[in-house]
Amino acid sequence: MKKCKVVTRHGIGVDSIDVEVATEHKICIVNVPEYCIDEVSDYAFALALACVRKVVMLDSTVKKGKWDFKISAPVFRLRNMKLGLVRFGNIARIVSRRLQAFSLSVLAHDPYISPSIMTQNTVRKVNLEELLAEADIVSLHLPLTKDTKYMFTDKEFKLMKDTAFLVNTGRGPLNKEKDLCKALSERWIAGAGLAVAEKEPIDPNSDLLNLENVTITPHVAFYSEESLKDLQRSAARLFL
Repeated sequence: MKKCKVVTRHGIGVDSIDVEVATEHKICIVNVPEYCIDEVSDYAFALALACVRKVVMLDSTVKKGKWDFKISAPVFRLRNMKLGLVRFGNIARIVSRRLQAFSLSVLAHDPYISPSIMTQNTVRKVNLEELLAEADIVSLHLPLTKDTKYMFTDKEFKLMKDTAFLVNTGRGPLNKEKDLCKALSERWIAGAGLAVAEKEPIDPNSDLLNLENVTITPHVAFYSEESLKDLQRSAARLFL
């Protein structure tokens, strides 16, 4: 690609592009930062609700012929829970507003966002350790970089409440899958809602697929008919 001047990433994250090599060859990298922010925020919201109310587990057991709500115990009231957002970008801010409408209080960890901006959004800025210790739902909204890969390992999961849920609509390698499986199987945390996996498609032998306290879907949080059309247009307009 000797004549290449620009590479457009059809999406928000640029982890699929070797930015260092592109920079070395003076190739400009552009992305579409406004892409699918409604879709992903809705999906994170949906996963959080599904985890707290154990919707998928109950659906599965009813279809297997068991009609018994008691298998979902314990289920706690959503109102007055604490939502912890790891980073506070465009998507996280919408997730915050969605769940504040359900009377959750929100705290966020983001070293790049000022406390005043969080205060304007009725969000309390905290460090990561405080967030993990307090939050009932921990939702990940980070880009995948060399600094954020495996940001969540057994150390971080042990800091979470044993009644807390992890929601990841960002990138699979933000958490170390082996450690997450251990945290879930040994009940260090109550459950997880995942729209991504460390390896995609997920390894059919992954322990995540055998855990009843995991709700996992393909990498689909970005998808709506509207978002795909918007993406194609926005990516093309970057050159205009």
